[in-house]
Amino acid sequence: MSPLANSRRAVRILHLAFVVSWFLFVLVVVLVKPPVQPMQPLLPFIFALAALGSVSLGFVFRKARIDRPLEVLRNAPDNSQALIQWRSGNLTLFVLAETVTLMGLVLKFLGATWAVAGAFFFAGLFLTLLWTPRMDFPNA
Repeated sequence: MSPLANSRRAVRILHLAFVVSWFLFVLVVVLVKPPVQPMQPLLPFIFALAALGSVSLGFVFRKARIDRPLEVLRNAPDNSQALIQWRSGNLTLFVLAETVTLMGLVLKFLGATWAVAGAFFFAGLFLTLLWTPRMDFPNA
């Protein structure tokens, strides 16, 4: 199997693992049932700002670390440097999306309601699915 095909397969598996982990985080909350407690109203706002930073960084990062290497790979599928950037860029996006989910998990364990924490969970899953790897380069 070529390095390009290996990378495609590895990134697909990683993406699937991040999607599955989202469901596992929800399962943990459902099984543990952390109690809803009063919390500082500023705390969810701070988490929301951090999540917004992760999302913004993800969109900027996608342009620089995925779209540009992808263009190179369309013209030169054997370019190992572009392939490394493409793989690491996808992994970074998965991590940034997962970070938003983890913020929801932390908020839930700090006592937030599902109305608050659920928004972070939803946004994390949405980003994980939105940032599905682009693999529209030549077959190898």
